Amino acid sequence: MMATIPISERPHEIAVTLNGKTAYVSQFGITDYDSRLGTPGDRVAEIDLLSARRVADFILPPSARGPHGVKLRPATSELFVNAEAGGYVMFVFDTRTRRLLRSFPLPNATHNFVFSADGKSLYSFAGANGASRIDPDDGSVLAQRDVGSPIRGLFLTKAGAILASAKGALFTLDPGDLGVVQRLEAPRPGQYIYAEQWPDGMIVAPSPSDGGIALFPANGGPPQFVATGKSPILVRRGPDNLIYVSNAEDDHISVLGLRGDNILTLKGLSGPNGLGFGRCPASAGGGR
Repeated sequence: MMATIPISERPHEIAVTLNGKTAYVSQFGITDYDSRLGTPGDRVAEIDLLSARRVADFILPPSARGPHGVKLRPATSELFVNAEAGGYVMFVFDTRTRRLLRSFPLPNATHNFVFSADGKSLYSFAGANGASRIDPDDGSVLAQRDVGSPIRGLFLTKAGAILASAKGALFTLDPGDLGVVQRLEAPRPGQYIYAEQWPDGMIVAPSPSDGGIALFPANGGPPQFVATGKSPILVRRGPDNLIYVSNAEDDHISVLGLRGDNILTLKGLSGPNGLGFGRCPASAGGGR
């Protein structure tokens, strides 16, 4: 471990700038979507990764609490943050001035979101209430979809489709009307969350209740399941081409090879959740 930066109780999500120098961390303050234990937070911390310092806070209005999803809108200086306590609301900040630009209501139970590659569409998910396509400028809902199963994660695929994580399956959705294009049966029956797709087409999805991740080969072959720990919640492919899995109710991050083989375990953590990669103090010369 190279540095520890205090955030407050239960930080959840991380957004890292394209240059890897700055991270934005949401102070959710609550254990999770399904378990509302804890005290909702009221801000997003800005971290300078090169110096490993917390340099600023983006503070929500007094009526809002529980900032969860945090994303940088492509091709803009806008930071989007969705809050879950005091109403489901999106707050939009300017990363240069750190001022609140606007806000708009979100569909009930909205938990997180992603952007289209051009930043012109925002896709949110709300568990049993399905997925929505939203105009990020004014908050108008352009499309909604209920796939018959709770949605606990969205990802924009390399083909431009929306990959939705559901119970016992993943769904590919049309980015326009969110119609179901394809259903992928998962190797375990649990609720999948935050699926991702690698550049080679492989899809990886955690299942907290099953204690591991599913790997869907790019060639359409049978998916495999790899155990990682208690409540795996997020998976990322690192700059070293290894798979990193945060186990939210455990003490470690699992590091796997691209075929699911266990490489190492990063231990000594307490409920790891969000994951991101950026430039750290010891790699200022260009490494990560």
